[in-house]
Amino acid sequence: MIAMTEREIFARWHNALALRLLAESRRISSFIERRLTALLLGWFGVTILIGSTKLLLLVTAHPKIARFDALFGLIVTYLAIAAAPAAGFALTSGSFPLGQAIRQPAVRLARIGRWSQVSPDQARSHAKYGMSGLLVSLVAGLLLSIAMRLGEYFVAMPAIPSGAPAWALTMFRTMTFDLILFSFLYSVCITMALRGAPMFPRMLCYTWLCDLLMQVAIARHTADAGGLPADVAASLQPYLLVNIKKIMISVVIWLPYLLISNRINVTFRQRVRSARAAPMLAVSS
Repeated sequence: MIAMTEREIFARWHNALALRLLAESRRISSFIERRLTALLLGWFGVTILIGSTKLLLLVTAHPKIARFDALFGLIVTYLAIAAAPAAGFALTSGSFPLGQAIRQPAVRLARIGRWSQVSPDQARSHAKYGMSGLLVSLVAGLLLSIAMRLGEYFVAMPAIPSGAPAWALTMFRTMTFDLILFSFLYSVCITMALRGAPMFPRMLCYTWLCDLLMQVAIARHTADAGGLPADVAASLQPYLLVNIKKIMISVVIWLPYLLISNRINVTFRQRVRSARAAPMLAVSS
């Protein structure tokens, strides 16, 4: 009798905690959806402010290059960094309007578990449908990774004008391209998640793969430029390795979730777990 009472107490505590976490995830989801435009504007403003500061420091240190033609490339660079996430959001929002039914892909890649297809209306009425639970943690993590990428870039990379050594220009251009491309791609992933786009899991996996390949390409391309100082090479290699480790950690944590989560499958694949599916494969959030 005492054991039963203890189990009941634990079950009530567990259910109360689960409901509290679910409510908190929905609050965060609502905040992201309502404030995403403000977050993008904040990104734009912070990027322009820091970029302007970098240009000012450059001109102060080297007054001879204080010409529009010498600084034009850097100005365009910082404008592109500032606009990249907004471009991803605008493009994806236009492709997946709110409230519009989106066709499921013809070929299923996620085949783990037993699933039954449901109609769009049945999926939307399901308890696991929508932005809550661990899915909110995934989207919030993507937002945080974009912001961290911007901060790391501005800390590590000074403004380098066109007359700099080849190795410096190569490193600046590849690192800048990396930031612009993945600010855009991760913004696309976030918007697809918020819009319930069926291709979101595939797009996120594709972005992870591209991100891994880009870190390897930066290392090889910078090394091929020649003349890279030993101290710069010594600091660049750990930076790229840390990036690779962060991507791999994300893949290890979130790829199983993208494959077998009930919420992911109901929201993006419009299917529910069959009663004959193995219980160990169920992920409720």
